[in-house]
Amino acid sequence: MPNIVSSGTYVLTNVRYNNIVSLPDNSDGTPVNASITTGKDLDEWIIKDQGNGRYTIQNKGQKTYASVGNRQPVGATVVGRPSPQQYTIEETREQHKYTIGTSDTSHYWGLPDSETGSAVELRASPTDKGNWWILTQA
Repeated sequence: MPNIVSSGTYVLTNVRYNNIVSLPDNSDGTPVNASITTGKDLDEWIIKDQGNGRYTIQNKGQKTYASVGNRQPVGATVVGRPSPQQYTIEETREQHKYTIGTSDTSHYWGLPDSETGSAVELRASPTDKGNWWILTQA
């Protein structure tokens, strides 16, 4: 499978709402949430290609990984955990805009609204721009 995204440090911006994602603390289970750009490590994510078409996503500032657990339903919240989970990252029909999906259920990271503090959650549709992300190298 081709390498869609190079390993590196990125800021993840939601296409529909123009919010970035942040992890406010390193407690196990803290929700990954919508934020405004602060320019701090809490807003940066280390995406690492696992060589199998999947990626891990680690918060640079908190050193914890974005996770939803295995076989979670639509609506499950993405949280920070000490161990990694693998995701798919695929380009949408628009260049440089991506979906971040679970590898076991084909659900996608998304935001339910434009409010800061809203948790990133799993959503069903890969065509909804609320589930699309721009990955900007930090």
